[in-house]
Amino acid sequence: MYKNGVKRIYFMGIGGVGMGSLAAMFQEKGYIVGGSDRGIYSPMKEFLAEKNIEVYEGYDPRNIVDFSPDLIIVGNVISPDNPEVQMLFTMKGVHYVSMPEAIKEFFLKDKKIVVITGTHGKTTTTSLIAWILEKGGIDPSFLAGGISRNFKSSYRLGDGEWFVIEGDEYDSAFFDKSPKFLHYPPDILGITHIEYDHADIFPSIEQIKEFFVVYIYSLKKDNYVIYNGENPDVVEVIEKGDLPSSESFSLSEGNWTGEITGVSEMKQHIIVRHIGNDFLEADSLIIGEHNLRNILLAVAAAIRVGVSREKIIEGIETFEGVKRRQEVVTATNDFILVDDFAHHPTAVRETISSIKKRFPLRRLWAIFEPRSNTSRRNVFQFQFPASFAEADVVVISKILQRGSVPEEEFLDVEKVVDEVKNHWHREAYVGESVNHILNLIDENARKGDVFLIMSNGAFGGLKEKISEWIKKVG
Repeated sequence: MYKNGVKRIYFMGIGGVGMGSLAAMFQEKGYIVGGSDRGIYSPMKEFLAEKNIEVYEGYDPRNIVDFSPDLIIVGNVISPDNPEVQMLFTMKGVHYVSMPEAIKEFFLKDKKIVVITGTHGKTTTTSLIAWILEKGGIDPSFLAGGISRNFKSSYRLGDGEWFVIEGDEYDSAFFDKSPKFLHYPPDILGITHIEYDHADIFPSIEQIKEFFVVYIYSLKKDNYVIYNGENPDVVEVIEKGDLPSSESFSLSEGNWTGEITGVSEMKQHIIVRHIGNDFLEADSLIIGEHNLRNILLAVAAAIRVGVSREKIIEGIETFEGVKRRQEVVTATNDFILVDDFAHHPTAVRETISSIKKRFPLRRLWAIFEPRSNTSRRNVFQFQFPASFAEADVVVISKILQRGSVPEEEFLDVEKVVDEVKNHWHREAYVGESVNHILNLIDENARKGDVFLIMSNGAFGGLKEKISEWIKKVG
């Protein structure tokens, strides 16, 4: 049960989805786990409490002394000046590793591995593949960056030989600045998209592509790669490697292609083709062109694993998606509230487009919080306005989480809103605060409106407050 004498494992930064899920995985294998974080938020707060995992609120060296671990796993949110870091170097006999190192050493050995990488769609695609494999009797393990609505978890430890994992491009730890995915040796590699992101650690998209090229060069000849043939940066990376076993996917040209032939509020009907021939038709509960691309990747991976066409269709048609990805939180006859994790201009645009197609006769509010390390910077100052073009009402909040970003690098929210109003001719507002956004809704909402919240954080509890408002007035 215990590897190399390790029994007690401490997680620095346990509140993240990845770290919290990994803690639960270790606990399921019989280890004693605990950890610390500055603050624990939904849904991980409830998740860790349900698992009865010991959590220390705030970072303090005494936490580690009290827990007395044999191994410390350091999350990438931990900086060298964290109060607990000094303990890494002073406790005799206690080793420390990054999160991806721990995953590789304790969970991926002796497994066949599907790794899903890319700027967008990793969590949904990882969860979808795992669900299709489950339906196909493969009994997979998986680890994703969000909670699958089917598995009601962000991870699963199966008895089968396959492990499906989300390969994040963000750095591994303060002592290991390489992307997490470089630690995961794939049998099947999926690349969804490559765009500039994570401006806090990558100076340009060129550096991101360099890491992908390194990953491609590390592959074995029998590894299978399925990649987005519509994305020029993905194609550029693929062309730099010698890949005898690879296929592309896209909505128009490529080995795997797809078409949406109908959309309703509940589902979309899709056709998947392989080398120009119809391969399957299905009703998908996850909606939008970006989700069709995710499905194409998942189908190709599942076929490679050995799942039958019939079981793939069953998996697609019963896949309920991931929490905080176009998740309908509250719905009445008068109003609908949708929550989404989108924080990159492309993801914002695709999410708005999908929701608009899903509810074409309703007025759509796009309510966005620039919160991620990239979105609150001005690197996408000129890209963001067009992302909101399909919304009817746009609210972009002032930057609520300022962090350590220099003042001159902040996104100018007022300019984005002005561009949305003057160029795209949309009703648009700057959200001065959560209460101000609620007041805007109270004063301007009409029956039938859809409220789409987009943030990679808690947005000051806005989701819960709008939900209460809907229940009160609707």
